[in-house]
Amino acid sequence: MTAKFGDHASHEQSKPSSPQSQVGSIRFTPKSIVTPENEEMLVDLVHQAIASKRNVRVIGSSHSCSHIFKTNNILVSLKKFVDIESYEATTGTATVKAGMKLFSCKML
Repeated sequence: MTAKFGDHASHEQSKPSSPQSQVGSIRFTPKSIVTPENEEMLVDLVHQAIASKRNVRVIGSSHSCSHIFKTNNILVSLKKFVDIESYEATTGTATVKAGMKLFSCKML
């Protein structure tokens, strides 16, 4: 289910299923899962969390099993932050946004 969180960021209701790693050994139920569209929405989310005295935890692709993203507060996915900020061909160095997956960078 997709709904609005605050005025900007969408979130998916985590009940009845809970986020889990691909190996399936971590289960938990955050208050909300938020997927901001851009940096401004992420900043708004953090300000809302501070105002409501909630913690924010960022989750990656969940491809590895770790209790570090386990929370009962706000879980943030940066999966929509997928862009190349810069690329330097002479050094082969790229700066990408946090949601970019390595296999997506092969187009460089």
